Amino acid sequence: MEDVAEGAFTPNGAIRLIGDRYYRDDFYNKIQKDSYRQVLRIMADRLDSWVAKDEIKQTFKGAESVLNNALKALRDRHIILSKEGVRGVYRLQHKGFAFWIKLQTTEPAQLRHEMETASDAREAREN
Repeated sequence: MEDVAEGAFTPNGAIRLIGDRYYRDDFYNKIQKDSYRQVLRIMADRLDSWVAKDEIKQTFKGAESVLNNALKALRDRHIILSKEGVRGVYRLQHKGFAFWIKLQTTEPAQLRHEMETASDAREAREN
């Protein structure tokens, strides 16, 4: 597990290299507002699972109008997806994007702790 984590999450690891090639433009160039990136960071905590606007709103620091603008802009730029037939439910397109966002925006010690916690939870489910 440690070798995998090191190969994937070190400064020049696989997630960073893949993310820099495929996700950097969506996160930094297609978006010019930190409030929009905040929405992506909140969504990254759920990886590529569907998340309701109300759930995002609970963590979002800003006005609801800013959140609405962010969600619309992220959808229009094809950075997030809307769930067909369900209003106000969104997700990131790829788990890799979520991992890359977390890698870019989370302190290394916190990221390692989150990975260890997820690994422990997975082991407990398997046993």
